Amino acid sequence: MAAPDLYTALQALLSIFGSALAVFIAFPAIKDAVGGANSDFIRIAAGAFAGSSSAGIIYVYFREKIHTLPLLVKHGHVIVCGLNFRSFLIIKDLVRREIKPVVIESDATNPYIESCKMMGLIVIPGQPSDTNMLKKAAVKRAAYVLSFNDVDEENAEVALNVMRMLPGTTRQTLTCVIQIINPQLYGIIRKHAFAARKESAVRAEFFNQYALGARALLDQYPVFPEGETKTPPLPVVIIGAGRLGDSIATRVARTWYLKHSTDSTRLKMVLIDLNADRVRDNMLIQYPKMSAVCDLVAIPLDIRSAEFKSGEFLKNPVFDRGFTTYICLDDDSLGLYAALTLYHHTAGKEVSFVVRMDHNTSVAKLIAGEQLGLGSIREIHPVSIFEITANSEMILAGEEEVLARAIHENYCKKEQLKGLTRETNPLLVPWDTLGTLTLKNSGIEGQKYRESNRRQANFIWTKLSLVGCDIGPVLDWDATTMFKFTPAEVETLARLEHERWMDEKKENGWQYGEKRDDARKLHPSLLAYDKLSETEKEKDRDTINQIPAILSLIDFQIFRR
Repeated sequence: MAAPDLYTALQALLSIFGSALAVFIAFPAIKDAVGGANSDFIRIAAGAFAGSSSAGIIYVYFREKIHTLPLLVKHGHVIVCGLNFRSFLIIKDLVRREIKPVVIESDATNPYIESCKMMGLIVIPGQPSDTNMLKKAAVKRAAYVLSFNDVDEENAEVALNVMRMLPGTTRQTLTCVIQIINPQLYGIIRKHAFAARKESAVRAEFFNQYALGARALLDQYPVFPEGETKTPPLPVVIIGAGRLGDSIATRVARTWYLKHSTDSTRLKMVLIDLNADRVRDNMLIQYPKMSAVCDLVAIPLDIRSAEFKSGEFLKNPVFDRGFTTYICLDDDSLGLYAALTLYHHTAGKEVSFVVRMDHNTSVAKLIAGEQLGLGSIREIHPVSIFEITANSEMILAGEEEVLARAIHENYCKKEQLKGLTRETNPLLVPWDTLGTLTLKNSGIEGQKYRESNRRQANFIWTKLSLVGCDIGPVLDWDATTMFKFTPAEVETLARLEHERWMDEKKENGWQYGEKRDDARKLHPSLLAYDKLSETEKEKDRDTINQIPAILSLIDFQIFRR
């Protein structure tokens, strides 16, 4: 039998109480004791109470108290500040992993509130940045606070208030993950968070769903073909120059710059947006290196206009060879309309369309499937940016997890450059596959290698701090090659990295051995740094010198404080 609804039971109990009191007071002995007039008054009042708004008010009051009662004993929980489509997807992923977050939402009419309650979640009505609301959500006993509101400043306010509420002398560290899109604001907030580390028990993590989404989208649907040399790819067309469009454009241009900054091979990129001229000018100011390798064409055009529908703008010679299109509009219907309109005007051309469809990909998938069946060279690929970034496990792990993935990616690239393959090195697999990799005969457990990458990622912050450095979003595209640690810094950090590596190996049962034997957990490098050969020391130095390149893979660069 299903468990009774507590709130319905409470309402019924109040009604029964009122009715029972009316019956009880009607007994002759009771009526005589309180007096006839008083008895009639109480009986009528009790009956009225049972169906009155007063009972409803008491019911609502107790319902709210009972609803939040678990917060009195809740600890190690996740608090989600603000409900919107993206945060709701993350909440669903948390619930799928059997983590029930506490939600704070200011808009009582928000349609996602009822969905959260249906999942058995506690929803607190109020402003997420309000310290009283955070206190009500038991923030001092929480493990995580997540804030992914549309306004960066609101997310920053949540983080700063949480830091003030949890001084450094309190309990275990709380991780506050906030979405910050603006790179300048990111730098300000990060500096404040870094300075506040000693005074607060809060570890601030930053999340940019659009930058992460752009990276995942371009990994899935790359602009540059496999093994690309100096042949210019098809022009890149970006429709909708909002946050996602900006992230895709800058990532594509920076990738091209890193490969072709020393030659004259240029990339053609087209921005189609009502404010395309202003967006292009802002991009060139913020990223001055873009113009060195890209021809950035702005076409100010309303997607709903007759001019777009007619396709007249496609007569521009830049479109003659075909093009790769990323449609980044935040309106699913308009995005699909743009894709189908361009599809209609590009018969016989080599064109592909990647369409942002956050809310409903079924129609686009149906159309894409039909085109695939026809064997067309023109393809429509629907992608939900919010779905591919709603990985709650990665979000809770923060930058450390993203960086650990980058460390593994960098390792795979280096090994492949040596001519190694999955057959000669079983670890050369994607990050997600590595987590399930087990080769008992070789003593390889992929999950332990992932954990090792996470530890190395976590230690990068310590190493950078020791030499007066921090990280931030890439603004200088030459930072990857221009930033250098001094020889003394390299030696100091290489020694620390080797000591960290040795501690990790020993924890996992490894010992010194003249020859490496993974099955027996023997390794010849389990020696003090000073006793290593120069060849072995160079491996640790290379690990340090690779840090700028690894951070570049996740769109970060190193700054000296």
